[in-house]
This record gives sequence, C-alpha cells and structure tokens, in this order.
Amino acid sequence: MILGGRCLAAAAPEGRLICDEVVPAAELDDAVARSVAALDSPAVVANRRMLALAEEPIDVYREYLAEFAVAQGERAYSDDVSAKLERRRPKHRPDAETGDRQG
Repeated sequence: MILGGRCLAAAAPEGRLICDEVVPAAELDDAVARSVAALDSPAVVANRRMLALAEEPIDVYREYLAEFAVAQGERAYSDDVSAKLERRRPKHRPDAETGDRQG
C-alpha cells in the first residue's frame, strides 16, 4: 500500500474494509459534506481520545475505562447533547402520575 506501492480500489472487498463510504465521483461533494457534518461534534474529539487510550495491558484498559466514564459524564450534561435530546423529545408525553398527556 503506502510503502509497498500497491493500489487498492475503494469499491473492492478489501477497500470496503478501510472506507466508511464509497460513492460515485458525482456524489463526492455531498458525501464529504455528510462526513464533515458527522465529525463536527464535540463528542468526536472525546471519543477519539478514549480510543487512543484503549490498549492492553489491563491496567491501560482500566485507565481507558475510567477516562471514558469521566468523559461520558461530562458529555452527558454538555449543551450540544442537551439540545439534541430536547430536539428529539416527544412533544406530548404522558404525565408520570396521572397518565394524562402534557404538551
């Protein structure tokens, strides 16, 4: 590949193992825009950092888990997560005590 000079077609079975999405050239701009939008989130940086910590031996893995728990706790109360949850919240929920619809 990079050092050996071998080419790998993205649409080939091997290529599909390293590519998230394969699109025709005419759809490339839209695919890039979708990928950029998906990566434009504070969660991406935190999750990438957690993946980098996830190596063996077990003590390193434990450190990863501890760091992951802290990062998830911080993310759970972040503004972007709260806004996303609020957008997805059903507009009408039954009242917990009476079962009546609230709006």
